[in-house]
Amino acid sequence: MLLRISLIALLALCVVVALTLWAGQRRWHGLAAPVARYLRQVLRDGQPKIRRTRIDWRGAFNMGQPGADRWKPFEATQSCVVDPPGFVWDSRIAMAPAMPALVRDMFLAGKGSMRGKVAGLITVVDAAETPLLSTAALLRHLGEAIWFPTVWLPSQGVCWEPVDESRARAVLSTGGVTAAVEFHFGANGLVDAAIVPDRLFHNGKGPPGPRTWRARILGWREFEGMKLPAQAVAEWVLDSGVHAYWRGATVAAGGDFAQP
Repeated sequence: MLLRISLIALLALCVVVALTLWAGQRRWHGLAAPVARYLRQVLRDGQPKIRRTRIDWRGAFNMGQPGADRWKPFEATQSCVVDPPGFVWDSRIAMAPAMPALVRDMFLAGKGSMRGKVAGLITVVDAAETPLLSTAALLRHLGEAIWFPTVWLPSQGVCWEPVDESRARAVLSTGGVTAAVEFHFGANGLVDAAIVPDRLFHNGKGPPGPRTWRARILGWREFEGMKLPAQAVAEWVLDSGVHAYWRGATVAAGGDFAQP
């Protein structure tokens, strides 16, 4: 009887191990090779999926035109949700003493919008729900998923198209809007840059047109057991040269996790 119980226990243990290995393989199924390597680095074993996250930022916006930089400091808080994809970015830009610009950038229910007021009183930006703005907002959400990387796991809605051993293209659709971002991975396996080769650029001086947009990751830190970007810069690659318009540091990042 004791031998039979021991054999049953051993068989049960083998089944558990086999199921664990199968689940692990299924977890990574469908991922491009550089994405799978990246997630193994930035997520801990048994990492629960993020349902929503909050990120606190500090940095500077370039309020000048290409070739005429005019950097202004900002502080911001961003709340992101995974299903359905969405975010709210609230920022305070120090334009002048006692005259901050308050900006709210959102993507909710498949619609993008942006509001901006000087000192909270004088409206300087009021744009909402155009197809171009909604696509740009979803592009931002997809690119910034580096700060909540479990959204890249299978079954979370992101489809991956392998490019080569160091690049992969992420595609995300929601609410009739589709966005695609190409991610470049360095020799260390971490993301070097997120790139959109044909994002709409408009500086108010000429007709809008497609230009290369990219965000470069400049450093990494650990937040709540995950390795996340600590510093980044966003820029346009123009015919006249590279125009950086945003640079920021992650002050804090925390998530609301699903139960494993």
